[in-house]
Order: sequence, then C-alpha cells, then structure tokens
Amino acid sequence: MRDNTVCPDVAARLTWLTGRPVPVDFDGPTDLPFEPLLTEHTSQPAICRFHAMAGRFAGKIAIDDGTTRMTYEQVRGAVNRLAGSILAATPPGAPIAAILENTAAFPIVFLACLMTGRPIIPVDTSYPTERQQAILQECGAAAIILGAGLTLPAGVPESLPVLDVRLADQPETPEPTIASSIDAPAGVIYTSGSTGRPKGVAFSQRQFLASLAEYVNACHIGPHDRLLGLASLSGASVREAMAALLTGATFHISDLRQSGIGTAIRTLITARITVLAFVPSVMRSFTAIPDAAAALGSLRILDLFGEQVTAEAVASLRSVLPRSCHIRVSLGSTETMILFHWFVPLDLVPTGTGLPCGYLASNMSIAVLDEAGAPVEPNVTGEVVVRSRFIASGMWRDGAVLAGPFQQDADDPACRIFHTGDLIRLRADGLAEFAGRTDRRVKIRGLRADPNDVEAALHRIPGIADCAVVIRTSGDDTAFLAYVVASGLTSSRPIRNALREELPPHMMPAEIHLTERIPRLPNFKPDLVALARADAVHP
Repeated sequence: MRDNTVCPDVAARLTWLTGRPVPVDFDGPTDLPFEPLLTEHTSQPAICRFHAMAGRFAGKIAIDDGTTRMTYEQVRGAVNRLAGSILAATPPGAPIAAILENTAAFPIVFLACLMTGRPIIPVDTSYPTERQQAILQECGAAAIILGAGLTLPAGVPESLPVLDVRLADQPETPEPTIASSIDAPAGVIYTSGSTGRPKGVAFSQRQFLASLAEYVNACHIGPHDRLLGLASLSGASVREAMAALLTGATFHISDLRQSGIGTAIRTLITARITVLAFVPSVMRSFTAIPDAAAALGSLRILDLFGEQVTAEAVASLRSVLPRSCHIRVSLGSTETMILFHWFVPLDLVPTGTGLPCGYLASNMSIAVLDEAGAPVEPNVTGEVVVRSRFIASGMWRDGAVLAGPFQQDADDPACRIFHTGDLIRLRADGLAEFAGRTDRRVKIRGLRADPNDVEAALHRIPGIADCAVVIRTSGDDTAFLAYVVASGLTSSRPIRNALREELPPHMMPAEIHLTERIPRLPNFKPDLVALARADAVHP
C-alpha cells in the first residue's frame, strides 16, 4: 500500500516559496470600491453567504440564461425546494449526479447540494454517451438530478431516485436546515481528458471558497457587475456563477457550444457584461468579428485561463477592448484551482512571445524542482510542486475520497503536497512563466522538444486563427503533427516556411494539416485525444 505521507526530512530539504509578493488586485481595479470576501465568509457554508445576498437583493435579477430570468428571492425558493427533495431522497453525505445543460437550473442545483452536504457530481451533457455512462457507473451516486427534457443514459440503475428542478414559482416551502460541513466533500469534477482518461477530483467547500475569494477580491466583483458564463457550468463557469451569486451580482448564461458565437455577442451587448472569463484562443477569435468592440465595450475585467497567453493575443484583444479593461491571466488545474494569477499592466509593451502566468496565489506554497527532485535556481525551468490546505481533498472513486497522487505533509496533516506536472520558470520579481507540461515533453532525435513551443510559433504566423500540436509515437520514432485553422491558405507550404525561421529542425512538425476547426472539450481546451484518434484513422 502506498504511503502518502511526505517524510519530514524530505519536506525540509525542499525550498518552499510561500506568500504572494503583491496584493491580489495589484495592477487591477484598485480604484473600484467593493465588499471583499473575508475569512469569515470562506469558513462557513456557501449557502450562508447566498442567503445574506438574497436578503439584501431579493428583487434583483440573479440569473438570466436567455430564456429564464430569476430574482434572488426566486432562486432562494428554488434552492429550498430542491434541498428539501434531496434531504428526503438521500442519506447524509450521499453523492448526487447532476445531468444538466447550461441553464439557470445548474447554479440552483449546485447551491442545493452545498446546502444539504451532498457532494455534487456534474455530468456534462456535451460529453459522449460513453463518457457519461462511465462517470455515472463509477461515481457512486445515490440519486440523479435530471434537467428538463433530458433522458438518462442507458445503463443507469432504475433504483436510483431521479429528482427534477422546479424553477417556476411554486408554493413556499420551509427553509431546510443547513446540513453541510465546510471540510466534507462538496463536489467532484471529472477532468477533461484532454490527454487521456478523465479522473474524478474531490474538493471541499473550504477549498472552493478560498479560490473563489481570491478571484472576487482580485477583480473587485460586486452588485455592480454582470458576469457571463460561456463554458460548461460543470467546469470553469461554476466559479463565475458563484462569484455572482455570493456577491449580489447578476449571472448571465450563453452556451457558446450550443447557441453559437452570434448569441454570445448579442448577450454581451444587451446585458452589458462587465466580467468575462474564457480561454484565450477562443477569445482571440472574437476580435475578427465586426461587432467585437461593441460586444466587449462594457467589459472591465477579461480573465484568460486554461492556455498559455501570448503577447500577440493580448495585443489583439487590446485592439477591441475598452482602454480601461483589465486583462487577468491565470494558471491552475482541477487539482489546485488557481495557482498563479496577475493583471497585465495596462501600459505594458510585451516583449518576446509568451506572457507570465502570474504571481503565486494566496494560501499556496510551491517548490520548483528539476528532474532529479532538486530545487532549481531562479529563471531555470522546473516542475511545480504545491503544498497547501486549499488544494483538492483527493481523488474520487466509488463514492469515496482516496489520496491518489496527493501526499499528506507529515508536519501539517491538513496540508497536502501535489506534483502538478506544470513546468515554470520563476523570475526574480516573483512572476512565473509557463514552460509546458512534463507529460508533453519528449525527445526527438535525442533532443528535448515541447509541442507548446511549436503551438506558440504557429500562433505568431499571420492568418492562423487556431492550432494544436499532437505527439505521434511509433516504436522509437517520435514526431509532432500540427493541425491548423488558417484563413486564405490552401497549402501548408507557407506555414512550414515560416516555422523554419523559428524552430530548430528536430521540432519541425512531420505533418501540417489544414482543418476547418480544432475539436474542443467542454472546457474549450483542444481535444488532443480526438486529434490523435483522427491521425490514427487517417495517417
């Protein structure tokens, strides 16, 4: 049996960097007054904070998904009704699977599960049926909450209770007693599977609220704001939903995958969205739309996450954003939530290609190690190892939390240590630069090669709207394959000629495929598994 405790002498030899050298809102909206989320708000169940907001803003619109608009009072009533149904149908602490589309129902389900102490396991409807079935069979759910008009995937046991969410006005029900523990499992997120099989990661309310507070306090989110969720609510957009509902703001929903970019543009314009978070490659595509400046004209915060952010992407976005809009860049993972973040200074003239991913987040400690496990010097690339009480509780399997890759710190049992697989260079000024992933670094002809460097070079070529690079391994041979979305090109020859100016010979893609689009996962990261599968079918 694996020992998940880090020996004190090993931990002592690591150089832990702790603390953020600048405030969370440094170079951000420091001149905008707001009510910060304090320790007292993040050390009690989230439903307590929501009830406070619902009392203060009862008649204000809380959620608007384009079809359903609900006030804070209506949301509170719907949460109470669903919480009562959950308490009646499931034993204490039992996990609940939620099969929902990106509608007003999801934030209500999330709050009801938090209120009752039942871990929520979102099952994204955009996942293939096989993946939905695998999650439902593995997660140990005691009940299922099913969205309106949806059907259960085949193979779900008929004995499981199926609950529905009643959004329409219903008779008042007594408010159930809050039954949650802030340190118990609150939810399970199954990772995207961008490089392999998805896995369930469990988190507590304390961990989620600590990361949420960092976001709210950095961006000064409050009742004056209107946030938009474009991605799956089972992933990053749940943060936007709770950032709105726990601060008195309004949360708008526009499912980019289902409704398309046109609907998203209209929502941005008509709702006058002030805070938007999304992946940079997709946001960059917004800049080519004629209405981009009008759509983004009310933004004061644009949060870019999930991919490396290039200087070219920031320059392109600046051309259509309001001059006062702050661009926030962050790096994190399902296991750590946000680990680095910063605001790109409004007057920054970027040099080089990539931008830093930020300063270390509060409540986090890190060590940066080389391949032998020794600490590296500043400005030297190494893997990030995290030590904190506020990273995920562990892995989820069959209804229980397992340690998995998380190691317990012998000096502080509440702390866990996690090897992220992210490679960074930590600068002397405290900013970190993303340098790739350990699981994507390979050797080609005996030389180190990273597909992230090839993707960065492709993004710098004029006319390339999107790209992704996958690794092909056959026996002892390893090569890169590039998939490129490029307007006006009918041949890959100009792309290959441009790459020769930037890349060493061993990193040149063996093949460059022009494609109409890059397949993406529900969180809008490139689906590298799908691209690799396409290569296997059409070599």
